Amino acid sequence: MTAFIRTTSILVICLQLLAGASAVAHPGHEHVLTEKQAILRGKAVVSSLIRKEEPVNGEILDESWQQATDTATCKETPEYYLIAVDNRTARKTLYLLLTSAGKYLRANFDGQFADLTFSAYPVQSCS
Repeated sequence: MTAFIRTTSILVICLQLLAGASAVAHPGHEHVLTEKQAILRGKAVVSSLIRKEEPVNGEILDESWQQATDTATCKETPEYYLIAVDNRTARKTLYLLLTSAGKYLRANFDGQFADLTFSAYPVQSCS
């Protein structure tokens, strides 16, 4: 009987530890993409914006942005990727905000996103 109680106690403790860990873990704290994948995703978003003629800050991106994707760089927080594409021809930088899973959220030319401004995490270079 004592062995049964000990085994049951150990099982209960293990379940409590697992439940505590799962309560703390939630989406947005584990990147699903590598730096290279995030940049590739950013390049695909730029291509889509060009193809669909979706305006960014009221401006339709022309084909020069397609070549500019070769300059794409990446910054991150645990929740987001910030992809910067520098177009030397247009003398502008396009900033894309992606979730940590790579979902495109929005784009602009100043890199200021409320999601990042009010985030508890600093924006760092992708590692």
